[in-house]
Amino acid sequence: MKWKQERDLLIAQTMAFVQSVTEQSAFAETPAGPPAAGGSVNVPSPREVIASHPLVPFKQSDLRQEIQRRVALFRARQQLFERDRDEYCRAMLAKARAVTEQAAKVPEGPPIKR
Repeated sequence: MKWKQERDLLIAQTMAFVQSVTEQSAFAETPAGPPAAGGSVNVPSPREVIASHPLVPFKQSDLRQEIQRRVALFRARQQLFERDRDEYCRAMLAKARAVTEQAAKVPEGPPIKR
């Protein structure tokens, strides 16, 4: 049932966005020019971002923060995938090395006659 709730939430967000765009210009509230040079975004740890509360409808003025939050969520998810992939690779390499080292230690006896 969770996917139905997520679907309904997405529809509500989309409708809120469409209404905000039709009521006023999308560029009316956004400042012109590039962001400040010293304005770095503080990105929380991947686990904190993923465990954060679900998406909710937002105001047009909060669009920048919503985009930054979603980008941080995407980056956190990608970091988790990368960590899992690296961990899996290290585990498989360790198993392969253990098998080859064990095979190298086993003394080979005379060939078996059939």
